[in-house]
Amino acid sequence: MQKTGFALPFSLKTKKVKGRFKIKIIEITKSQANRLLESGEKTGKYEPRGLFIRREGDLWIGYDNRDGDCFVEESRDRGLLEKWLKGEIDTDQLYEGRKLYNGKTDKKGL
Repeated sequence: MQKTGFALPFSLKTKKVKGRFKIKIIEITKSQANRLLESGEKTGKYEPRGLFIRREGDLWIGYDNRDGDCFVEESRDRGLLEKWLKGEIDTDQLYEGRKLYNGKTDKKGL
C-alpha cells in the first residue's frame, strides 16, 4: 500500500447510523487528490479509501474511493455531488440534476 500522506484511521471516517456504517466525506486539497490518483497507477487500487471532495474554481470534484477503484465526478452544486458520493443518487441523476443558479439548465453539462 502506497502512503498518500492524508489517510485517517477507518474508525474516524465512518459512523454507525441505524445499524449501517456511513462514511464521512472529507474535504481534500488538489495535492492530496493528485496523490490519491497517483496511488493506483501501478496496482489499479487507490489509497486511502473513503469519500473525498475538493473545490476547483466554480466546480466541486468528488472522489468515491470506498472500494479502491476511485470514481470521480464533478458538479457546480456541492450538495448534489455529496448526494452522489453518499449513494443517494446515481451518476445519471447527478448529470440530470445539474442546474445553474436561477433554475437554468447548465448547457455545459457541469
